Amino acid sequence: MVYSPGKIRLMMKYLLYPIFPLLMFASCSNGVKYFDVGELPQDWIALTETDSGMVIFNPCDHINEEIRLIETDSVTLLQHLEGHEATMGKIVHTYKTPEDTIMLDVDWIDWDKSAVYKFTWIDQSKGIAEWVAIYNNREYYSTMVIKEHEMEYPTVEQPCIECWGDECELWDRDDAIEDIRKVYEDYMESGEKTDHRADKELILEALKKVEIALEPEQYKVILNVWMYYDPADFDFEGNIERILMIDPAKGAAAILTRMADKEKWESLDHPPLSELNKLRLKIWDE
Repeated sequence: MVYSPGKIRLMMKYLLYPIFPLLMFASCSNGVKYFDVGELPQDWIALTETDSGMVIFNPCDHINEEIRLIETDSVTLLQHLEGHEATMGKIVHTYKTPEDTIMLDVDWIDWDKSAVYKFTWIDQSKGIAEWVAIYNNREYYSTMVIKEHEMEYPTVEQPCIECWGDECELWDRDDAIEDIRKVYEDYMESGEKTDHRADKELILEALKKVEIALEPEQYKVILNVWMYYDPADFDFEGNIERILMIDPAKGAAAILTRMADKEKWESLDHPPLSELNKLRLKIWDE
């Protein structure tokens, strides 16, 4: 039997019509569902695990880590407070995985980057959850509690240790170099061509705190930063040269040591090592 084209189209319509709902179901078979971020509590504060249990730990010189979800007329904002930094972003997508992990895609407001935040309840009855911030190809885990449960945990205030004279300069120097080292290593591991503005400011402020000569390994940190940290877009404002000039003999010797310990891919005839040698001559001549 031969059917006309019109008859065939009509038959296909009735044959396929019951299949459409199945196709729609199949498209959601991975289990990912839209999630309304308004269902999450808005204010969170970090918990710190100790031998005696979870506590609210307030560091000496900055605030405890917090995450805030801020509703506006048009968008929900995520504010992440940590240390001396406060980062704000727009939540552009939210969804829930089959494992009940809530994913929040965030576009930062103060820099041209994005991040993903993962939220998973640890104990919903106690208001405890795990937040994971993912950016610069790294994951940062925090156990947090809804702020309305904050009073259920002991608060530990970190004491601010006092120092006098040269001891203070040593502490300032060591803390500053450690801050610089962490930012530099994160930057190198991320493979990014530029870095977060807040990280650049942290490095610059840390360099300004150094008022005494460095230890050999500390010189290596600032020389690596001078050579490789965001060279096209960052001005150290002469602070690395200033630190090397605190003790020119030590500074020049540290440069020679770094050149002697060059990596396999580095060449004394090409930047940045060739530029490092010019810096050595400048330090020594002055």
